[in-house]
Amino acid sequence: NWAKVAQYAAQGQKKFPKDPQLPYLGGVALRNLKQLDDAAASFRQALALDAKNSNAQLYLAQTYSDLGQTDSMVAIADAALAAGGNKDVWGPMLLKPAQDAFTAAQADSTTAIPNYTKAYKYAMHADSLAPSKYTKFFAAVSAFQIGTDVYRRATAQKSCDLSKQANDLLNTTQYFLPEGGSVAPQAAASILQYLPQLLDATGKMVKFYCKEK
Repeated sequence: NWAKVAQYAAQGQKKFPKDPQLPYLGGVALRNLKQLDDAAASFRQALALDAKNSNAQLYLAQTYSDLGQTDSMVAIADAALAAGGNKDVWGPMLLKPAQDAFTAAQADSTTAIPNYTKAYKYAMHADSLAPSKYTKFFAAVSAFQIGTDVYRRATAQKSCDLSKQANDLLNTTQYFLPEGGSVAPQAAASILQYLPQLLDATGKMVKFYCKEK
């Protein structure tokens, strides 16, 4: 009975305020009761008493994720990895916001670019700390989608800065796609049909539009 566990943990904390296991157990109970804000507060209290409680750290990150507080979750994961945490545990945690944003981008074309931008940001961050073929896949495909959009705007505006941005993003796609493409070979093959021409075009645009800078 999670309600009783939460009650006993709260009562125990009054008697033993320096025992880190009590707020941790309370957090687990509150999380199971779907009281996520209170659960997060309990896990933070547990970590304040024992910063090395890896279980509390993981539960807090998961709770932040469930609350939609992605940046807070990423901060916890970063700290855990910096302290020598297991990449097999924390890598998927860092990958999740990239995957969520990528899925949202594919589901709604009207918000695709903002969501691909989020996916790219989180995938690149995840790859810097816990690289995998999945981080590279989300980074490569998101960079391609954003880069293609920026290319269109650079062409319309005859912009040096946008041309550079598009070229950089498409080069990122070229760098990550060989490994990341194994996640979805058909999607990778589709991108490779257009990538060389886009790289050539944006490279020429940089030379032309930026020649006076």
